[in-house]
Amino acid sequence: MLKFYDRLTEYNAETDEEQIIETLTAILLDQLDDDLMLQNFYQDVPVCFKAAINRIEDGQVDVTAHKVQTRVMGIEKQTLIRSTHLIHPVIAQVRQLDTRTNVVELSQLAYAWVPSDRRRFVRVHLREHHAAAFKNNHFHLQGTIWNISIGGVAVLSEQVEKITRGSQGMLHLDLGEVQVDVPATLLRMSDKGDLKKYVFELKRGGEFEPEISRLITDRQNEIIQELTNQT
Repeated sequence: MLKFYDRLTEYNAETDEEQIIETLTAILLDQLDDDLMLQNFYQDVPVCFKAAINRIEDGQVDVTAHKVQTRVMGIEKQTLIRSTHLIHPVIAQVRQLDTRTNVVELSQLAYAWVPSDRRRFVRVHLREHHAAAFKNNHFHLQGTIWNISIGGVAVLSEQVEKITRGSQGMLHLDLGEVQVDVPATLLRMSDKGDLKKYVFELKRGGEFEPEISRLITDRQNEIIQELTNQT
């Protein structure tokens, strides 16, 4: 899960953990409304379900989680605890996990900054290879879609083009049964192994949006179904 969060220190590690435990204890004792959620990421898709605190003792927090959440926690060995009563999301290590009862023991609680919280749109990786091509008066870039959201697309390509950030053009996306052409702006470029990754911002409000939205929703449902089938 490291790529999905960074540790955040509000005071110091000990004081932060004490503050987190105090808040979680108040939820357990019904002194605060119980809005506790756990969050993980599976293939970049957020997996977030409500969880119930069973016991807190010596810095260990026992919770009963959703079976899908338990599956992902078993893979990542970590989870994010979220509540409006916490001043930041909390990263917790999975100490023990019972897949039969979905009871999980969490420890080493610390505040976290979650970069994906700043994203306006959920992005997904597509199961199959889908072609993409960016074109303007100066460049013609061809590649495949790495990930996609309503507001942006990352394209992997073998081409190394010196495209200026902010360059505008038309991005053609092959979405299987649907072909769309979207006005796009290059935001940034980076290396991705032997390939180049080009990240484009899509112009909002076009007739293409329902098709992209459907594609993203279908992929999210597929990913959650994969997890459900594994439990």
